[in-house]
Parts: sequence; C-alpha cells; structure tokens
Amino acid sequence: MSVCALCGLAKPLKDSHLIPKAAYRHVRDRMEDGGRSPMRVHLNAREAFHTDAQIKRYLLCNECEQLFSARGESQVSLMWATHDNFPLLEQLRCLPSQAGRRFSMLKSADIPPRILDSLFYFAASVVWRSNCWDWGRYSSEHKGSLGPSFEKKFVSFLKGENSEIKGARLLVTVNTNAELNGMFGFPYYRRSHSCGFHRFDVLGLHFCFLLGDNIHPSLSRPFEVMGSKTIVLLSDVASTPAFESMAKRFYSMFPDE
Repeated sequence: MSVCALCGLAKPLKDSHLIPKAAYRHVRDRMEDGGRSPMRVHLNAREAFHTDAQIKRYLLCNECEQLFSARGESQVSLMWATHDNFPLLEQLRCLPSQAGRRFSMLKSADIPPRILDSLFYFAASVVWRSNCWDWGRYSSEHKGSLGPSFEKKFVSFLKGENSEIKGARLLVTVNTNAELNGMFGFPYYRRSHSCGFHRFDVLGLHFCFLLGDNIHPSLSRPFEVMGSKTIVLLSDVASTPAFESMAKRFYSMFPDE
C-alpha cells in the first residue's frame, strides 16, 4: 500500500506508463519490415539503442489511472498516427485553415470540443507525470519544472476539481510528414519571454504547453484571437528549426545511425 501521486490517498498502485502503453506498438517496425524494436535515444547521456522496454513506474491508484484513460488517453489513442493511418490529420484536413509559410492554422471553433478537451487533458496528464517522475539514472530537466504553483493547478485540473489550468495555453502541431510519425519524445522544458515551454511528441502529435501568468503578448495574442486555450496547427515538423537542430545533434553524436 503506497500513496497515489495524484489523489494523495494510500492505495495499491498501478504500474503506470509515462507515454500510454498503446503507443508503443506503433513505434515498432511492422513484422513485414522486420519487426525491429524501436530505438531509444538519450542525447544527454549520448546513448542510442534498440529496446522494447517501456517507461513505467508505480505512480497512480486504479481510480486515477482510469480517470487519465477516460478523459485523455482513450480518446487521443484514436487520433494519433499508426502504421496505417492518421485519423486526426485526416479529419482536420477537411476543415478550413489559414495557410502560412511553415504551417496552417485551424480555427479552434471549427474543431469539435471533445477533440480539444481530450488533447488538453492528455497533454496535461503527461506533463504532470513527467514533472514528478522518478527518472532513475537518466537525469531530466523536466522533473520539478512545473514549480509548486503550477503543479497544484495541474493536480486540481486532472482530478476534476477545476475546469481549466489558469495561465496554461496549449499548442498542438499535427505533423503532415508521414515519414516522421512513428516516434515519440519525452517531455522537456525551456523558459523564455516569462513563459515556461513544456513539450513532448507522440505519434505525429507535438504538444507544447505555454505556462505563465504574464507571458509576452506575442505569445498570448493568438490564443486571445482564437478565444481558446488550445490552438491546433498542421505542419511538416521536418521543416521546423527545433527538429533541424535535434537532427543535427543526433547525427553528430551517432553518425552511423
């Protein structure tokens, strides 16, 4: 009997996944392509290796685990990219969008609320889990990065005590490059313009939480115009500066991969 990290009650704990268990089968090669295990990369530790090991630990009680599943994971697992299709991208491409040089922006009002709500809750659950996760020998800059104030806000929202996280805005980029959808990246943290950026990737979906009570107007203005805490973009992630920087770093460390 241990204490659940979310509800704070002493209960038997489940072996919880940081990234949903259902996502792992989509990062493994198809059997007809050899069935090779996915590659795990730790840039800070300069390690890259193939493994089927999943990132999990005893964290939540059964009730909280089911809450995360019902409000986020079960819905988002029907949206992300698989070996065969990308349901969310296919649905969003049927909606009007405003095209830019690097991305297309959709009006939040055109996207069904259940999709926006599920994306927000799922992203919040992953960021919160990573924030309190025991990373073992692998250090993580994301651990403890929410700070006491936002950590309390996330817990209250995830438990259903509040309907929003004050000071939180979510940007979801849906990748249009099918060659780069079969991967996920664990949460990482950067701070700029009085704002904390909490990012992670899951199977064609890039999540970026902007956290701050007084973030720069250039960052808050798009959300005000949309009248929403969540904005969704369509973009080829290979063309983004962040991906280009990561790719250069990876190949400088592992030139033979």
